[in-house]
Amino acid sequence: MQPSMSAPRQVPRLKQVQFSESIVDEVVHLAGGQRISEMILRIPEGTENCDYLIGDHLLELKIIEIEPLEIQNHQEKLTRLITELASDEKNNATTSRQIHLKGKDNQSYWRIVGTTIRRRLEKAASQIRDTRILLKRPNLRGAAFLINNGADSIDSNSFWRLARRHRRDFSADINAVMCFSAIPGIAQGFNRLCVTFDHEHSGHEADKAFVKLFQASFSSVFANKIGKKPDEIISNDTIIQPFHTPFEIDTPQGKIVINSKKPE
Repeated sequence: MQPSMSAPRQVPRLKQVQFSESIVDEVVHLAGGQRISEMILRIPEGTENCDYLIGDHLLELKIIEIEPLEIQNHQEKLTRLITELASDEKNNATTSRQIHLKGKDNQSYWRIVGTTIRRRLEKAASQIRDTRILLKRPNLRGAAFLINNGADSIDSNSFWRLARRHRRDFSADINAVMCFSAIPGIAQGFNRLCVTFDHEHSGHEADKAFVKLFQASFSSVFANKIGKKPDEIISNDTIIQPFHTPFEIDTPQGKIVINSKKPE
């Protein structure tokens, strides 16, 4: 029997919580920034610039709309990992019909799924470098804004953890990363679904000020577009029950449900 993965189930969504590039344009303009294409009318061929300049920070927007578990290469790697675990009798997968990932196996899982985030940050770092050269301003700082609209397998807390981890891989160019997740969770003191905005930065005062400015602008636009108050966009550390989409895999041992822990 050839192992195969079933399609991940869609996580519940909050109505109207969909942020597009045009709405982020409004956030940036409210923060006093502008598009690089508004500053440089003719971008040299071969230059891949980032999207925005806000003060002394270059900002690149990346919207994740593809489910990582639907990417064939990821499916093949995960199938090999899970099939090997299912064949190990100590995991008791044949009886329980489940596998709980932990330790190095959980790390392997998130290394595969988190590739979606890492590659976007790697690309953002490259675009920030090109834009410093384009503007002839080598001392500009860099930031990335990640929006998760489509990766249901990455809950809001895991999304932030992965962004935080991989920003540090490119810290020379990305001084701050901000995350907005449309994948909701249940928060302490809230009897409803909540979405999250969170961030990770170098600790430099300039980066702290930039994140504060951007978050305030984002909250204002969010309230205007969605009809929610800014304090309804909560921080990940208040999430107590993230929505996490387990997936199933067909193995020679039968259909098995995979449960993962949060990435380290």
